[in-house]
Amino acid sequence: MVASNSEMETVWQQVKSWPVGSRIALARRVLETLDNEPEASAPGVHKGPPAEQVLGLWNPGTATPTDEECEQILAEELRRKHAS
Repeated sequence: MVASNSEMETVWQQVKSWPVGSRIALARRVLETLDNEPEASAPGVHKGPPAEQVLGLWNPGTATPTDEECEQILAEELRRKHAS
């Protein structure tokens, strides 16, 4: 089921006046439901590179990418972004 914008607006209008603690509790409950969802349930969400690749960038045992490599990475990401 996909919630419409009007449904989300209705919920937001009800929730935004709640005390902060209640809104946080609701947000946590909503986020907990994501653990049970398949990864493909959020179309259009770009997750980026895997955590291992990102962590590898800070690993002192690896060489820092050159400016040219960085430009190539950015160009590849832009191509992939605009291809979807």
